[in-house]
Amino acid sequence: MANFPTVEEIRSSKGSAVANADRRDFPRYPIPNRLDVNLRVLPTTALIPAQIQDLSREGVGLFTQVFIAPGESITFPVGEDWVVAEVRHCHPAEGGYAVGGFITDIVDKRDIAASR
Repeated sequence: MANFPTVEEIRSSKGSAVANADRRDFPRYPIPNRLDVNLRVLPTTALIPAQIQDLSREGVGLFTQVFIAPGESITFPVGEDWVVAEVRHCHPAEGGYAVGGFITDIVDKRDIAASR
């Protein structure tokens, strides 16, 4: 299995700013070899292939072939949970687009099942 933090570790991290030039409050954990996910731009149900490049308690870096406008809400699975994020930026990168998102919610799959 890849060596990257669990959602629980990200939730409980107490990081500080990564670097003076970096405005992030929590450290980003790079995802080796990128993690393939299918994301959705809400409220649509169309799947967009993407790869998670890095992840922190409050943010995510993604790579995709599709431009996603800043301000859009996206969701994608990580393990048993669904991450909901607001796209903060999307800019051309080699072979596609680099997307940065601010995590607004993490929905536990068990919570979804219990609400049915």
